[in-house]
Amino acid sequence: MTRMLAVPILLMYVAQAMAQGPAPQARTKVIRNIVIGTSETVADVECFACNVRVRGHVTGDVVAIGGSIYVEGLVDGDIVVVGGRIDVRSIGKVDGDAVAVGGYVQSEPAGVIQGDRISVPYLLIPGQYRPTILGGLALAGLNLLLVAIAFGVLRLRRVDNISQAIQHRMPFSLLVGMVALFVFIVLFVLCGRLGRAADWVELGLLIPFVLMAASGAAGLGLRVAKIAFPLTRGIGTTPVAIIVLTLLELVPLLGFVVCCVGLLVSLGAPLISGFGSRGAPVRVPASN
Repeated sequence: MTRMLAVPILLMYVAQAMAQGPAPQARTKVIRNIVIGTSETVADVECFACNVRVRGHVTGDVVAIGGSIYVEGLVDGDIVVVGGRIDVRSIGKVDGDAVAVGGYVQSEPAGVIQGDRISVPYLLIPGQYRPTILGGLALAGLNLLLVAIAFGVLRLRRVDNISQAIQHRMPFSLLVGMVALFVFIVLFVLCGRLGRAADWVELGLLIPFVLMAASGAAGLGLRVAKIAFPLTRGIGTTPVAIIVLTLLELVPLLGFVVCCVGLLVSLGAPLISGFGSRGAPVRVPASN
């Protein structure tokens, strides 16, 4: 008797599932913009180096890295933007939180955001489409501060040796910087297995990493200053060079490349020069 009842019950569930239609699918794209039409219902939405425009219904979260999100429909979950802004139009509604890193959370008077609104405009992402003024100032101030610390610790002679390493051994600096960054990432990931001690170990890794990058950034700034102002000596023009490099980081898309190359060089040059303890080898032309 039980087996006879199981068949119609199973058929009933199958018919109900077919009547409800297929479950919403997630949508992920890179570089290409995502548009959720007014008649569409999707699950989570992820967009990398592109914008998201929601006109329909998103049952999950919406995440955009290197782009912005425009809501003209309904989002059940949270909205997170890194390197962009969130704009909720008059007919838009977000049931969760709206978080913008490197941008602002904006909404029209009739736009609804049920959760928290969190804007972090000063944490600018190099190369983002719409850099904020506050983020640009914060990035320039941070770069100048790190370079000033490097000059104060290493002094001009050592920074100049790092600058020479960048000038004469640029490819090797890039290669060593790639290896150093890879090792740091691996060690940082492994720290997650240390339990309660993970935070202290991560801090112990982060401090020398930042100091090394700051040393290389000081050498890079001095090298750019020598190229731009060949008749000037000392460190007086280095802040100008650092500001110029910061402005390049603010250029959409190109700024990301500038940041990556600068970081790799800044990591590699201090290592191959012994943090400026030795200068770059000078090749003496062979005599006939």
